[in-house]
Amino acid sequence: MHDLESAESVAREIDRITQAAHPVHPFELALPPERLEPILAEYLAVTTALPYIRAGAVGLIAFDRMATGDEFEPSDDLTFAMTMMAAWHEIGGTRLVLECGTRGLPLILDTGEHFDSSLLRLDVSRLLGKDVQASFSPVTRRYLFRLHAGFADLDIIGRAAFLVSQHTHATRMLTALIARIRDAYGVSAGQLAYFNLHVDDPTHASRTETLLGMIPRAVPPSHADDFYQRYEAAYTLHTWWCESITTL
Repeated sequence: MHDLESAESVAREIDRITQAAHPVHPFELALPPERLEPILAEYLAVTTALPYIRAGAVGLIAFDRMATGDEFEPSDDLTFAMTMMAAWHEIGGTRLVLECGTRGLPLILDTGEHFDSSLLRLDVSRLLGKDVQASFSPVTRRYLFRLHAGFADLDIIGRAAFLVSQHTHATRMLTALIARIRDAYGVSAGQLAYFNLHVDDPTHASRTETLLGMIPRAVPPSHADDFYQRYEAAYTLHTWWCESITTL
């Protein structure tokens, strides 16, 4: 029987599950330099779509509550808060407010300078020496549709599992991808815009703690085993996508 007593206990258990089920991430393996171009184009596609998918997912939950006449549950509010915090971070809001205070809010309209996708596009173009378009291949489209379904899951257990798995997987994926970029191009994260912001992110630890702290408040203790099983299944989806795009 697993527990959901605190953010710390959740962190320990998901780390154990992740390492047992996925001891090696696909991006942690050596990759030929020529494989990075399609990988980066697919990664750009996901980065571009992700904040839109998050926003659409919480909208579906709201429409369901309106259609059924059910009250919004406290767990709905919790997952909504975490979903919007992630989207706000992905469009540069967290960094702008941290660096500029309220004066940074109007700068959010400079989307070409602050959205994660805009910064990543600049990095990829620099690495490859040409303009690069996001590649929404069939496998990436399938992954994005499944992400949307997970974020919009009307069952709080599945929804929470997807939110946590996406965050923990993204951290590991990004770390491994930076290593492969360094191997292929001799460029460190500090020389790139998007990658540097995510490696040297002063809010990462607090955002992770907040996300994991949501779980004991949103998931009933009697559903701990179900939550961890769904977390593992969702994490497997993320690694499936990564493995799939290494062979495109």
